[in-house]
Amino acid sequence: MKGRILLNDLEFHAHHGVYAHERENGQLFKLNVALEIDLSAAAQSDDIHQALNYVSVYLAIQEEMKIPSNLLENAAMNIVKRLKQDHPAISVVDITLTKVNPPIEGIIGGISIHLIV
Repeated sequence: MKGRILLNDLEFHAHHGVYAHERENGQLFKLNVALEIDLSAAAQSDDIHQALNYVSVYLAIQEEMKIPSNLLENAAMNIVKRLKQDHPAISVVDITLTKVNPPIEGIIGGISIHLIV
């Protein structure tokens, strides 16, 4: 039984960006990720050992967000690669990474990158 595990509205202070002030001071990023995985064993057994460890997923994302990237595309892809490496049972990672208040006059809310890998 294929299903999706969703981690919603994760927030990180990180140092991604091409401008010096973004790299030095950092800024707020929001992240949503959906992980496609077979949920059969966990659903039938009710055993944590048969399920994807959400804490492990979160900690991997947190570690990757600490590594500065010039581009959101690179930061998001690094998260995808890490999650698939750490958890081979994940077949698809659907990730939206948003830079809140980017340094562009007139943009309100943020700029996002959405990858499905």
